[in-house]
Amino acid sequence: MVSLLVYMKNNASFLYSLCLIFTDALALVAAFVSAYILRVTYGNTPVANPVSARTYILILVSLLPVWLLIFSLIGLYNRSIYEKRFSEFGRLFVGTVVGTLLIVGFDYFSNDVIFPAKLVPVYGMGLTFVFLVLFRNVARIIRRSLFGHNLGISNVLIVGNTVATQELVKWLAKPEVSGYRVVGIVGSHER
Repeated sequence: MVSLLVYMKNNASFLYSLCLIFTDALALVAAFVSAYILRVTYGNTPVANPVSARTYILILVSLLPVWLLIFSLIGLYNRSIYEKRFSEFGRLFVGTVVGTLLIVGFDYFSNDVIFPAKLVPVYGMGLTFVFLVLFRNVARIIRRSLFGHNLGISNVLIVGNTVATQELVKWLAKPEVSGYRVVGIVGSHER
């Protein structure tokens, strides 16, 4: 028999996803605002297309929901990705590139100029990935801290009677680390 992990209804995972959406939006805006400031304020050459900061931010914020939708479609808000860091980093990179290409494409087809210089989206893409990783690591640290205070822990029921079941129970034994509390095991054999 194969071990099966059954999650009990828990709003903590939903709240964590909302927190990630908020921090991702904040990271995206912070990265592209920083890119604008780096190029416009500290750039050595004059900008090709002067764009006011207000117009730039308004366009960026209006495109933000589409970027977050891309993140959602590639699975960055699924519960299964939260503890798979390398997979999460890969998806963050893909989402960053696709979102940046979306904005560059919008800039190309739009009658109005979004970027004051060609380097702004390049800086923005690099900073976006760095900020997303940093903000998500901070969110992860806060989440682990809450686990230590018995907040946000998901109850699970384990179904199975294999050696893998026992290993799974051992792995989940400390809710303050794993974020899961085993409330029962169905199908366990007696010794």
